[in-house]
Amino acid sequence: MKSPREIEHIRSAARTTAAGMAAAIDVAREGATDNDVAAAASEALIAADSEYMCLSPVVTSGRRSGILHSTHKRNRLETGDVVLLEMGGCIHRYSAPTMRTVFIGEPPAEARRMAEACLTTLGNILSAIRAGVTTNEVAQVGWESILTAGDGFVFHGNFGYAVGAGFPPTWADDTGAIMSGIDTVLRPGMVFHHPVALRRMGRYGTAFSETTVVTENGCEVLTNSPREIVIR
Repeated sequence: MKSPREIEHIRSAARTTAAGMAAAIDVAREGATDNDVAAAASEALIAADSEYMCLSPVVTSGRRSGILHSTHKRNRLETGDVVLLEMGGCIHRYSAPTMRTVFIGEPPAEARRMAEACLTTLGNILSAIRAGVTTNEVAQVGWESILTAGDGFVFHGNFGYAVGAGFPPTWADDTGAIMSGIDTVLRPGMVFHHPVALRRMGRYGTAFSETTVVTENGCEVLTNSPREIVIR
């Protein structure tokens, strides 16, 4: 569990994350490169007062968005590309990660369905979180939603992992996870990043996430980038 002061640091970090995400989305257009997008995000994060980050902004596009843990590599954005973004600003070593998806032009029907399933799943697990519920119970809600996307997708099975004081190369603090078979009881002050991502390997990937803190009656979403599909 995090103290009120720690949560304030994460809330402050979330403001820097929002600045970086907005800058990345603004630059993500046909003809730009994934490096252009990552550079814009990095500049905005630091200008918004982020410290040295646990993880550089992740920008992966086109077929590489369907490859786990890939990031920018001088690839030019083209119509039909999916751009997967993940970043987390850092204040006093506390991070507030966020993931978003941008489509360059009208998305393939399957990719849109993946993105919509991610959004629905994220919303449902956030609604299920409250003090006294187990992480396994929240994970079961997540699985019911994520399976609506259909078959053949890669999903890591993790609907949330604890974040706190962090150092490169991770912002996770390994104090908890929202996964099937883990019966940790949620308590007020627990902070999680919820990375809901689906990938069609080597074709495209979509993802949305928030950083939250558990409260007595639910959860507070600390990150504040618009949670929506963006088409550029």
